[in-house]
Amino acid sequence: MSMKKFGFLLLLFALCFGFVQAQTCSTTLANTGGPNGLVDFVAVGTGSAPIAGYSFSYGDGNTGWSQSGVISHSYAMAGTYNACVTAIFMDSCSATTCNTIVTLGGGGGGGCATTLSSTVGANGLVDFVSVGTGSAPISVYTFDYGDGNTGWSQSGIVQHTYSNAGTYNVCVTAVFVDSCAATYCDTVVASGSGGGGCQAGFVWSPDSTGQYSIIVWDQSTGSNLSYLWDFGDGNTSNLANPSHVYAGPGTYRVCVTISSANPMCTSTFCDSLVVVNKVATPFSINVISSNATAVEPTAAAAMEVSLFPNPARDFFEVKLGMVTDADVSLQLMDLSGKVVAVQNEGRLNTGMHSLRVNTQELSAGLYLARLIAGEATSIHKVMITK
Repeated sequence: MSMKKFGFLLLLFALCFGFVQAQTCSTTLANTGGPNGLVDFVAVGTGSAPIAGYSFSYGDGNTGWSQSGVISHSYAMAGTYNACVTAIFMDSCSATTCNTIVTLGGGGGGGCATTLSSTVGANGLVDFVSVGTGSAPISVYTFDYGDGNTGWSQSGIVQHTYSNAGTYNVCVTAVFVDSCAATYCDTVVASGSGGGGCQAGFVWSPDSTGQYSIIVWDQSTGSNLSYLWDFGDGNTSNLANPSHVYAGPGTYRVCVTISSANPMCTSTFCDSLVVVNKVATPFSINVISSNATAVEPTAAAAMEVSLFPNPARDFFEVKLGMVTDADVSLQLMDLSGKVVAVQNEGRLNTGMHSLRVNTQELSAGLYLARLIAGEATSIHKVMITK
C-alpha cells in the first residue's frame, strides 16, 4: 500500500472516530408565571454525561444558577423578556435554549425609573451614579457590575474596581419604599487593575441590636489586606473594623481603601452615610466584618435558598429548593444572635417552595435569617429598611 493511500485511510479513520465521539447534549426550558412578577423555571438537560448545573439569564439584566434546573425569578417591571438557560455537562458539553416571558412585573408602586452613568478612571476604577425617579422615596440601589460582583448603595453613588480589562454589562436596580423597582443596564469598558482581584465594599444600616447607632458591614475581599477608612468628617482609621463617633446628624462620604503587597492590589469603595434626625446627637458607627455575626457558621445545607427582595421593607420571600422531605422553620436573629422572630412551616415535600416572611414589626437594621430543614441549616444576612 502506498504511503499516500495509507495517509488517506488514517485521515478517514480519524474523521470517523471523531464523529462517533462527538459530544451531544440538549436542554428544555419550561416556565410558569405567578403573581407580582414571579416566574418559576424548570430546565431539563439530556446528554451522555452528568449535569454540572444550569446557568440562567432572565433577560432583565439578572442571572441565576441552579444545580437542579429548578429556580424562580421575580421581574420588577412589566414587559416581554427573552429568558435563556444553558445546561452545562461534566464532559464540557453545553446546550442553550430560550423562552419568551411576558409578565406584569412586581413593582406595585405605580411607575418608577432609574438611570445609570459611569466615569472610567485608571487601574480598573469606575465611578457609577444612578438616579431613580418615582412616587415614593428610594429604599436602596443594588448594582450588578457584570464581573460576578455586586454592590449596594443608598445614595446611588458607588465605585467599583475591575481586576481584568474588558467590556462589562452593568445593571442597577432602584428599589422604592412602595415596592416599585426599576432596572437599567449599560456597558462599561474598564482598563483592569491587574492586581490580584481584591475588591473593596461595604453596606450600612441602623444596628438591629441598638448597641451602636449605625452598623457598617465590611464586604471587602482579598488576601493580606491593609485598610484605610475615611469617615468623611476629617477623621480616618487604618483598622479593619474601627468604631467612630460623629458630632451630629448629616451626610458623610465614607470611603474604604484596601491594599495588599502580596498579591499586589488596591481597591476603593465609597458611599454616602445619611443621618437626618434619626439618631441622637452625637451618633456612632461600628464596622464589622462580613463573617462577624456572633452565631455559629452556616452548616452545609441540603437545599437551595434565595431571598428576595434584600434589602426588604415590609416582607421578604424565601425560595427554597428541597432535596428531601423535612420539617422547616425560619428564625430571624439580630447581630448578637438573639432570636427576634420564628416562623414554623411544618413538613415540606421535595421540590420548590416559596415562604413569605413579614417584617413590619421589626426595626430597620441588619438581621440573620436562619433556615432549618431537618438536619440542614442555612444562614443568610437580610437588611430591613423602613
